[in-house]
Amino acid sequence: VSPPPRAAFFDLDANICTFFHHLCRSSSSHPLFNETRALARAFLINNKKRSGIKMTSINNSSPPIAVVAGGGPAGALAAKVLSERGFRVHLYEAYPHPGRDGNDKKGDHANNNKSEKNSRAYVISVNPRGQLALNRCGIDPLIDLDAGVINEAVVRHSNGKSRVRKIEDGQGSVMLPRRDLTASLLRAAENSGVEVHCGWRLIDVNFEKKEVMLVKVKEGRTDEDDDNAATKEKTVRYDLLVGADGVRSQTRNRLSNYLNEIGIDFCVKTAEDNMEYQVATLPRPWKEIILAEKVNAPPLNTLSPASLHSFADTKTGSTGLCFPVRSKSSSSTTSNNSDNESPIDKCLVCVIFPGGELGKMKRSGYPSGYESALSGLFANWTPESRSELAQLLAEEDNVPNTGGVCIWSQALSHPESGVVLVGDAGHGMWRSLGQGCNAALESVSVLADAIEAVDGSVSSGAGCRNIDFSTSSNKELVEAIALEYDGLRREDALAAVDLSFEGIGGTTKRAAMHSPVVFKFQILIFMILHKVTVGLVPMPVMLRIMKGDCVRYSTLKWEMKVEKYVVYGIFIGILGFGLRRLLM
Repeated sequence: VSPPPRAAFFDLDANICTFFHHLCRSSSSHPLFNETRALARAFLINNKKRSGIKMTSINNSSPPIAVVAGGGPAGALAAKVLSERGFRVHLYEAYPHPGRDGNDKKGDHANNNKSEKNSRAYVISVNPRGQLALNRCGIDPLIDLDAGVINEAVVRHSNGKSRVRKIEDGQGSVMLPRRDLTASLLRAAENSGVEVHCGWRLIDVNFEKKEVMLVKVKEGRTDEDDDNAATKEKTVRYDLLVGADGVRSQTRNRLSNYLNEIGIDFCVKTAEDNMEYQVATLPRPWKEIILAEKVNAPPLNTLSPASLHSFADTKTGSTGLCFPVRSKSSSSTTSNNSDNESPIDKCLVCVIFPGGELGKMKRSGYPSGYESALSGLFANWTPESRSELAQLLAEEDNVPNTGGVCIWSQALSHPESGVVLVGDAGHGMWRSLGQGCNAALESVSVLADAIEAVDGSVSSGAGCRNIDFSTSSNKELVEAIALEYDGLRREDALAAVDLSFEGIGGTTKRAAMHSPVVFKFQILIFMILHKVTVGLVPMPVMLRIMKGDCVRYSTLKWEMKVEKYVVYGIFIGILGFGLRRLLM
């Protein structure tokens, strides 16, 4: 196994950050490490929160124009980062009202009530990795994100039993609906000077002239395949094009086709997830959904509403997730104490089934299609709550969605075309490890690193740094940023997709109970070593990833290989010992 990637030896800033990243990992639970880890985490956040740095190399009289395709969390944050660093930024989003009600005025990005049951209604869990990236870009996840809930515990329900894992202070994820995260980041982007254009979809790019062609989408029509939805088109020039338009990215697809046409190999590998999921929001917290005798007995009787619940059914291979959700009226995220529990008055339920099963249930209709499946999955729910969930899932406009797409892109930028890819456009991944949005936010923070490395604002960088562009063109500046970003991020992005693809379970059944025997044995061995050594041996890599370990993905992938070799060695040792006993 080759050694893990490391920062440049003489790069003091990068080495200190790498050291503290390892130090503040949540894998060690020994009391001696608690205070040190808290100090390390504070150092990292303070070191990374450098928003609003104006690049000295940019000509203020003619700043470069950045066009951001996609107004999701990654696109909105990227637009904010670029605007604060001297770019003139235009963000184009295909949805007419992303994270905003149709009656709201521009700039007031509130809830889109129609999106409660669509594919974007799911809850995002911003773990410590994502929180660190947001802090790096000038967003405090505990203050600036609307309607967020700080997770206090994870509860797993299976085979009639409930297991609780309490989360230490400062290590909880911030859970909030995707539309609310998008609304908060779009509002921050507009406040930083970004011009947000909703209802415009990118349809083509002229990479030689550096122009994007956009089409206006009719109100309420967002189907990308419906040509009749177009009412007018326009062409916009750019110096830097940021592709943040998701797994079906038109930016990435057009770039790949263009480069292949001119003889440049640009390979993009994809893998569709066979799992299906549906979401529905119940208007009550989890304590009113689960049977009263379960809620009032250990271990659930001591938990607050700010808890994430997972459910598993071994017979159907299905999984359920129950996220706490705050009402929009009590929007600001604050620390969870007794005064803040009452606003958590809803829960968003996500059901995950093997491919095709949800479609069969929906065709069978309510209640026959859902009764048996939901009774096995949510066995400790009240019958009324199961019935209400079944009705919401059976509604005509609540359509099952696939579990995502893994995307391995050969490069995350093409400097000559002035294109960079962030988020799912460059490294899409399945939802099984909860890394998609967190990895996307981290990519934007790396883009900020790349900009400042080119400008010489910071010392960390992959190649181009401390270059004086004051007398150079915007084209040369953008090319250097694109090259730097690809050098800083590509290895980790590919590793993140690999880890997601190789995560818990397979492509048809996604849960710990369906994972291979070797995988279960690997988790078990390293959990035992972690406990026996009082935290000196870290927790299994997969568990640390899901908890938001801030170590580089490429390093985690290397550690995952080491874990496998250790397990194989133990297997061989046990086999050899057994053969020796038989031959004696």
